Amino acid sequence: MKQESTILEFPKSKIVREHIPENEELLRIKEKNKMKFADSMVEDLSQEILYMLSDVGIDTEGKDFVKDFHFFVGTLYSMIYRSLELEHDMHQFVDEHVRLVAVKNLADGEKSIEIIHEPLDEEN
Repeated sequence: MKQESTILEFPKSKIVREHIPENEELLRIKEKNKMKFADSMVEDLSQEILYMLSDVGIDTEGKDFVKDFHFFVGTLYSMIYRSLELEHDMHQFVDEHVRLVAVKNLADGEKSIEIIHEPLDEEN
């Protein structure tokens, strides 16, 4: 014998959802999780780039390469942190030394950005 079941939906008007305001502890946890996410992303990306460079024959163990790569990874941290609205020590350096001068539309629809790496004048 087949048994039929009836499912009754609880009346939506009776559902009470308490809004939990964001307190300091919750904001601190969210910020910490964003940092963990950013750190994990940078570690994964930098490791993958290092493997790719090694695969194409770049000497990834030289002293100068290691210094340059360390600077690159710091820049990657800065970029990812800024995009997630997190603070990073390198932000001030970038803001003081890098200026986007012009964005040019190329004939093929691509864009070209001219970047100057130098201390900025007080006017800029």
